[in-house]
Amino acid sequence: MDMGFRRALIGAWILGGLCAAAHAENWPQWRGPRHDGICRETKVPVQFSKTENLLWRLPLPKRAGATPVVWDDHIFLTSPAADDDALLLICANTKGEILWQQEMGKGNKNSRGTEGNSASP
Repeated sequence: MDMGFRRALIGAWILGGLCAAAHAENWPQWRGPRHDGICRETKVPVQFSKTENLLWRLPLPKRAGATPVVWDDHIFLTSPAADDDALLLICANTKGEILWQQEMGKGNKNSRGTEGNSASP
């Protein structure tokens, strides 16, 4: 392999790794991408209230306790439906706007009682 090509390939590989590290991490599961509850991002707020460090709010149909999944600029979460015992999967954007929602099944209320919705359907 040509030495110049090898250096270019290594440089591209390093640059690709640095660019990938510069993007915010996706949060695909409970406790994060490494299942350790640690966010590698820096300069993030650590205190929140209704007026402090809040960019937007998303009212849900009912009280929900599932862990949201964050993937790129989409937030996925579950919530009981407002008028029956169906479980909804909701997709919102980073502005707090619901993009779509899908009924995942019924019977959630009967199986969970007053505990709220399950973390998974």
